[in-house]
Amino acid sequence: MKRIPVRSKSPAASAPRKRPILSTVIARHRKALLEQMAGAIKDQAPERIHKVRVGTRRLQTALDLVPNQGLKRTIRSLKSRLRGLRREVSGARDYDVFLSVLDQAGAEASDEEREKLSPLRELLAKRREGLANRARKALEVFEMAPIRLPIAGAQVRTRASKRLAARTRVFLKRTEEVTDWSDVRAIHQIRIQAKRLRYLLETLAELGYGDSKAAISWLREAQGRIGEWHDLQALEQEVIRLVRKKRFLRGRLSEAAGLLRAASLLSRRKESLAASSFPIKAPSYFRPTLLRMAGRLRG
Repeated sequence: MKRIPVRSKSPAASAPRKRPILSTVIARHRKALLEQMAGAIKDQAPERIHKVRVGTRRLQTALDLVPNQGLKRTIRSLKSRLRGLRREVSGARDYDVFLSVLDQAGAEASDEEREKLSPLRELLAKRREGLANRARKALEVFEMAPIRLPIAGAQVRTRASKRLAARTRVFLKRTEEVTDWSDVRAIHQIRIQAKRLRYLLETLAELGYGDSKAAISWLREAQGRIGEWHDLQALEQEVIRLVRKKRFLRGRLSEAAGLLRAASLLSRRKESLAASSFPIKAPSYFRPTLLRMAGRLRG
């Protein structure tokens, strides 16, 4: 009987998969952000502006995991500059969201209601143009040198463990404390904490420290529901803010009345969405899964 030779595994095939180190992940996110910024400088398209904001958050999340040994001032300065850049482009992004909300509302509205929304859309589009130019100027002057960080893996795991446990508890505490689901500030805080926790979980998965796909998926869905409601709330408040301005009202009373009718339509839509979206309650597996993950990181 002819013997079939057994192929020996090559060293590359048998070697365990190497985890990326934090400095590699930080460099990757820096490179991605610079590419996103270059695209946004070119045309300030809504998706490009959005990607810049997301890119700053992802890089900031990775920087949060850097141990403080001799690097505190460097990291703090860069994180502060990233927050500043995000604020500069946020105006254009907010108006992109407002316009998207109006387009969605118009698609589902009657011809009469769509006509009421039209003056508001024209006004917001004009204001968005000015904010996009402001965003472009901020992006053009923002500089970010390569980040060289000698980081020990054990220290990163310890810091990641503390961050994950703390952010999990803060997020759950926020959701459990809310009794009035019309409290705009409280709901917005839940959205912020959901975003921070999700980006942290995605960064830990990128580092090979565990991949909680179910928790990430639920956080993304919850964040989306809150976000849609918050966008309607923010747009409603922006309309009211515009109409209150004397400079805007001068010679525009009929137009202002039209904007208020549009705000009324948005308010009804917001109330309907709130009824189907709140309260936000984490699934039963959420807390034990993430706290176990934090415990494993601590070792």
